[in-house]
Amino acid sequence: VLNKCPRTGAPFADVSCGWSHTLARTSDGDVFAWGFNAYGQLGLGHVQSVHYPTLVTLGPDSKAQFQVDRALAAHNYSAAIVKGDLYTWGCGGHGRLGHEGNEHELRPRHVKTLLGKQVSSFAMMRNDMFVFIPSVVYEISPPLGPLSGGARIVIRGGGFWESDDIVVRFQPVNGSMSRSAIGSFKFNPTTGTQTVSCKV
Repeated sequence: VLNKCPRTGAPFADVSCGWSHTLARTSDGDVFAWGFNAYGQLGLGHVQSVHYPTLVTLGPDSKAQFQVDRALAAHNYSAAIVKGDLYTWGCGGHGRLGHEGNEHELRPRHVKTLLGKQVSSFAMMRNDMFVFIPSVVYEISPPLGPLSGGARIVIRGGGFWESDDIVVRFQPVNGSMSRSAIGSFKFNPTTGTQTVSCKV
């Protein structure tokens, strides 16, 4: 019986099983994988089956491990959340991994189309994955000001979806009537930064 991480001694927090492979996550966020591996669903960089728990890393260098908040296995693929970023690996058929194309991934790969969106949860089925991304506001600039007069407000956050007419609602702290404005969305693909700007 393996009830602690052989590397750190941390207890295992949860286990998830696919069609014929298993992922186990420790309380420290390490992920161990074992089982059938024809599509790379173990995330170990090869397609040979493994019969004992093996640490999953981002690359061949064992120091390239990643600490995950949640890891799941389904059918012949796997996924994990790392600080709000979604990583997937294994069988890429049906586009289930969220990467362009249907290629198999032998190691965890960041889903770039979700960059900056802060994934909080996900569910996996045989050929589909569903991702929940809440909208989050990190900063409003300027943080104070009047509710009218045409001042430009910039809202920086995550979980925004590209749209030409985002409605921004301003609620005064004194309880008086709220106001709304139409905002425009911008996304920086290099940094993953999302902003909405509007005039009050």
